[in-house]
Amino acid sequence: MAVSTDSHDDQCKFKEQLGAQYPMVADSEGKLVALYDAKMPLVNYAQRRTFVIDKQGQIAFIVDGNDAVDPSSAIAAVQKLASQPGTRSPAGNALP
Repeated sequence: MAVSTDSHDDQCKFKEQLGAQYPMVADSEGKLVALYDAKMPLVNYAQRRTFVIDKQGQIAFIVDGNDAVDPSSAIAAVQKLASQPGTRSPAGNALP
């Protein structure tokens, strides 16, 4: 999921431009951005951050800044989490 302080219309346009296959959330009031401490100081803009959330709902990994645009480190973190014994896929099957 992607979250931005942009308007709903801007998010829809951006999603279409990217051809994104994941949900994009418009957080124009900045409430979700504030909860994840991702708001830029003094302005209502979100910092570029990628969060990997584990099955328990805990933040397992954070990528900041321009590195957050490249998904490779987040993908590696997800693969590492998935390789831990007892980790299950969304379908409930044990992952290899």
